[in-house]
Amino acid sequence: MTEITKRRPETRIPFWIYWATVAALYAAVFVTIEFSDFPISGPKGLAMLITQWGIASLAAAGLIGLLTINRYLAAAGLPLLAGASAAAAYFKLTMAASLTPAIVELWAVTGMATSMDLVSLQLVAWVTAAMAAAAGLAVIRWKMVDNRFHLPVPLACAVALVALSKVPRCENAIYARIPYSFYSSVKGYLEMRKVAAEKRTTFDGVAAYCAADTIDVVVVIGESLRADHLPMNGYGRQTMPRLSAEVNLTNLPHVYTHPFHTYTSVPFMMTRASTASDADEERAYNEQSFITLFKNAGFSTYWLSNQEDSETYTYFMHEADSLIRNNPSINLYNFTPHLDTELLPHFDRILAADSSPRRLFVIHTIGSHWWYGCHFDAATDAVFQPIAQSKVLSDNSLEQMTNSYDNTILATDRFISSLINRIRDRNCILFYQSDHGESLGEEGRLLHGENAPELHYPAAFIWFSDSYASRNAEKIGNMQDRRSENLTTEYLFHSVIDGAGIATEAADHSQSIFH
Repeated sequence: MTEITKRRPETRIPFWIYWATVAALYAAVFVTIEFSDFPISGPKGLAMLITQWGIASLAAAGLIGLLTINRYLAAAGLPLLAGASAAAAYFKLTMAASLTPAIVELWAVTGMATSMDLVSLQLVAWVTAAMAAAAGLAVIRWKMVDNRFHLPVPLACAVALVALSKVPRCENAIYARIPYSFYSSVKGYLEMRKVAAEKRTTFDGVAAYCAADTIDVVVVIGESLRADHLPMNGYGRQTMPRLSAEVNLTNLPHVYTHPFHTYTSVPFMMTRASTASDADEERAYNEQSFITLFKNAGFSTYWLSNQEDSETYTYFMHEADSLIRNNPSINLYNFTPHLDTELLPHFDRILAADSSPRRLFVIHTIGSHWWYGCHFDAATDAVFQPIAQSKVLSDNSLEQMTNSYDNTILATDRFISSLINRIRDRNCILFYQSDHGESLGEEGRLLHGENAPELHYPAAFIWFSDSYASRNAEKIGNMQDRRSENLTTEYLFHSVIDGAGIATEAADHSQSIFH
């Protein structure tokens, strides 16, 4: 009689256990590295860090669930995800660099070969180890994971992720970090390129003539600097010791901005936009800026940026002959030092290389943007103490917030003064106009998330060289006569053109501060 033996069924790992394990490993390594520079102080800060880490981890788990739903997909996708994430994490740890649309543009324009000098043995080892570990997890998925009834689990997570990404406070935090930054950076780059390629012809062919044989015009776009925190406007602290001593500086204490966010205020300053009508307001988003008129008048034009691109003003950035980004790998979720003085070497290189008699520089600064601690040098500008220690607003006292904010103004003072010292001996005029103000505790408000009176009064001033003053005495006199008038940021477009000595029908000189 033949003995029949039953084969014991092979024990396999439930998919949800496998999925949760892989997601936990990814979160423990890569998501944690993304938060490695997150500034916290106290239990509230720790709670926020844990919450945001959890949201980012859940979002990553949704992608991993979809990626491992099929063993073939897992075999191909897990090593690629691990390798890309390892490379991003390496640069985050060693250079405080993140993947951004500007980085994608840099690669698209210059080619990947230009980045090969960033490849090191440490990077190769780190990526290789991550891909090898992921390959091992893919083998486990192939051989040992139960395929039954696993479809609803990742689909449910995908639905949750979509819902989560629609929450404003979650969306940016998710898509600015790996793994979703791989998608959002490419998407952002394509969107920016689409805007930059728009066919705006407002001033194409419009005559513009400049009689000056040599002149440099510098337009500095400030960030979140409110007028009442300048000593020139009666502030009790000396936040601008260098610029306060400049004889040729005219302060404009009563400038009003209707928009109170960077993405709306910058287009207003760069164009003929006004609040006179809806059509006039739309000029901010469908017209060319004064940059094209400067080009028509024979100026070499430059845009130097220390901020992320925005769809609302990326057209103007590319409207200039040359676009220089200080650090394209920085976004608002990087909490390492990010200073405007880092723009100075770029400015120096332009001055040395370009001998054009007429030049326009538009310099977009990071200024007094939150997180304040990133935007002043702790060694030279941390004059007002104590300073904010936590990204969580409520963890900081109002004194700490104000001190940190005022320290960013000291950094702005140092930066603008350094610019002036580089062009002091030329025929030159410099405009400084902040995009909007900042709330510093008024009725419990902080930063610039909601409309408030203090956001509508940004700092503004104009500096001019001795050579410029000797050539433009009437303009200087008119400006000084009008410096205490109530103005709006609509003055800037017309004043920059008039101040440069450009004659063109496109500008209304009656709106110029020099009129």
